[in-house]
Amino acid sequence: MEGEKLLNPVATNLGVINWWMPQWVENMIRNRPLIEHDIKDKKQRYGTLATACLSTMEKRPGTPAIICGAGPSLDGGIEALKRFKGIIIAAMSITPNLISNGIFPDIAIARDAI
Repeated sequence: MEGEKLLNPVATNLGVINWWMPQWVENMIRNRPLIEHDIKDKKQRYGTLATACLSTMEKRPGTPAIICGAGPSLDGGIEALKRFKGIIIAAMSITPNLISNGIFPDIAIARDAI
């Protein structure tokens, strides 16, 4: 349950991976043609995939940035993130949690295996 300490986080993480791996692999196989098409399209339009992902973002040299991933350290940092005035880059997995706390990332990153 939320807020509980895990007795064996490594075993718990391994259990989650073992449980979800078949679904992740199936999703990857089914989505591969769409992902490849999207990557080729972005490379053609923008030159590189990295440029495509950030090409429309306003450039703010010297602005601090923070990268948020899903993990237990984020729980204690929500209030600090609410006050943060820089760029927030978030993993897609944590973005709904941030938004529910009134934090809207500048960039949300989703990465799918190819």
